Amino acid sequence: MRCALKAAILATALVSLPLPARADETQDTAIGGGFNGRYLANKIAGYEECEAAWGVKRTCSAEAVGDHQFFFGFVAGAQDAGNWVGKAPPWCHRDHTQYAQISSIVANYLKAHPEQWDLGAGRLVVMALKGAYPCPATRR
Repeated sequence: MRCALKAAILATALVSLPLPARADETQDTAIGGGFNGRYLANKIAGYEECEAAWGVKRTCSAEAVGDHQFFFGFVAGAQDAGNWVGKAPPWCHRDHTQYAQISSIVANYLKAHPEQWDLGAGRLVVMALKGAYPCPATRR
């Protein structure tokens, strides 16, 4: 079951990673397929609600759980896909960086850059991680 979930997350991430196209402002998908940043940003409130609730052993709403699972899974899948494409990803985080930390970085990036929500969601995950974890000049 975990392998199937990871495969589904990876497939979702791979569909949206290479999308340089801009999306229609009224749509939740980027032109050419895949979710856009607006769709992913709309999941942040649920993600943050559950992270805060679970931190103090409370529950969160069913809708928030769904948003949390989508947001966390999408970000984790996009991050993992960056490590699986046969070359080093374009960011250089430490080996023990947690998915929760990466998800918070992406959430903060999306909230700070609504002007980019028309880009593909996977592309925005990459942009957030590149900004938070730049690689040394020797690796670029």
